[in-house]
Amino acid sequence: MMNMYIFSFPLKGSNDFLLEGDILIPKTRNAMKCLNATYSCLWPKSANGKVEIPFLISSNYDDTERAAILQAMKDFEQDTCIRFIPRATQTAYLTIEPKSGCFSLLGRIGNSQLVSLQRFACIEHGIIQHELLHALGFYHEHTRSDRDQYIRINWENINQYFVNNFDKQDTNNLNTPYDYSSVMHYGRTAFGKNGLETIIPIPDSSVPIGQTKGMSNIDISEKDRRKGEQVGHLCRAGRPTVGGEGARHPGVDDDFADDKSDMTDFTATILKTNKGSNDFLLEGDILIPKTRNAMKCLNATYSCLWPKSANGKVEIPFLISSNYDDTERAAILQAMKDFEQDTCIRFIPRATQTAYLTIEPKSGCFSLLGRIGDRQVVSLQRFSCIDHGIIQHELLHALGFYHEHTRSDRDQYIRINWENIDKSVLYNFDKQDTNNLNTPYDYSSVMHYGRTAFGKNGLETIIPIPDSSVPIGQRKGMSNIDIVRINRLYKC
Repeated sequence: MMNMYIFSFPLKGSNDFLLEGDILIPKTRNAMKCLNATYSCLWPKSANGKVEIPFLISSNYDDTERAAILQAMKDFEQDTCIRFIPRATQTAYLTIEPKSGCFSLLGRIGNSQLVSLQRFACIEHGIIQHELLHALGFYHEHTRSDRDQYIRINWENINQYFVNNFDKQDTNNLNTPYDYSSVMHYGRTAFGKNGLETIIPIPDSSVPIGQTKGMSNIDISEKDRRKGEQVGHLCRAGRPTVGGEGARHPGVDDDFADDKSDMTDFTATILKTNKGSNDFLLEGDILIPKTRNAMKCLNATYSCLWPKSANGKVEIPFLISSNYDDTERAAILQAMKDFEQDTCIRFIPRATQTAYLTIEPKSGCFSLLGRIGDRQVVSLQRFSCIDHGIIQHELLHALGFYHEHTRSDRDQYIRINWENIDKSVLYNFDKQDTNNLNTPYDYSSVMHYGRTAFGKNGLETIIPIPDSSVPIGQRKGMSNIDIVRINRLYKC
């Protein structure tokens, strides 16, 4: 029996944060509670004490638009240790592009990551800073964990397709007060039916929310505290007074309390702009890979799956790096070809498609989960990962499938030996809220890890029950049930 704990060597030196050992994910907490303190969803601090964030700005902007983007970035320097710097050769960087809408990924993902600022509609100081704050790792203020003490959500006024955009997040609020003046706070009519109010401040319903002027003092304080949390000290010694003596409300800056000119509902601008986007945008403007397997998409109107073409096939464009030799390339193509025998999945060479897989020999075997709507890496390190079962395992992640040992009903079929797991990787055994597609638990799945996965000194971590002798962790290729699941998920 082959053990599926095949990722320990190739991934040991990887600089990526890999969930369950080989799933590359953007970190989705804001200020995000990173899953593992050894790694970071934050941008690192340089030797000079500054947090340097490389960026590229698309040449499709005119000089005025480019200047507006650079000014919004420059303003971070006045009060924080954040420095946006032109990209040289850095691997992790922001690419500012005029896609359809205003949106961003959350936190540092360790590679090229998009911040979309559509021309005209999104080139506004507050909106630019809003999206950059997402890229730094911040959610919207109205979704923070303690929000119910400060705002009331009018659920009946929310468009039914966008109810999920008001889900509370398990945020780290950095010991800062709730901030009605945050540039991350949506306005009163966000996602409302026919302009009805959806967010009401309490106890004083007259408090203004939804300003587009730019970062509030508390926004600045949160960035400093978040970056300080990473390195053990604050970005700067000084701190603006927030929510303390002299503030009109616990979470309203005096700078914004009297100025109503910028307190219009900027949500309307973002949502109107993003309305035609083909991307799945959490809370209206957060672009995230879809992390359920078979993933329960947050909004049935959109999809975390690859779309079916007019010919009835699910065509997935791909590129293969020229750094592979002919034998390795043939192995990858064969693993892809085998999907065609029993499913409607077709991997096709990329022409000009926006959403596609790029197969690259990075350090390790890993993939994003599901279709993210843009270029997405599947890493297959040379030699270590060029194995039929491993290639199919990573491609199944890209199709939207988690590991079998994390499915929602796993406790009926396996026992996790928690005491044998290295404590720094315990999260890799968290159960997921999976859609199991009415298929049985599959010990033979190519997505099932082996007995000693993440074990201390080779100790067993996953034991089949009731029959502990059942083999798990094969890498021969997809099982019959793996194939059934693909066909059910994609309605082949």
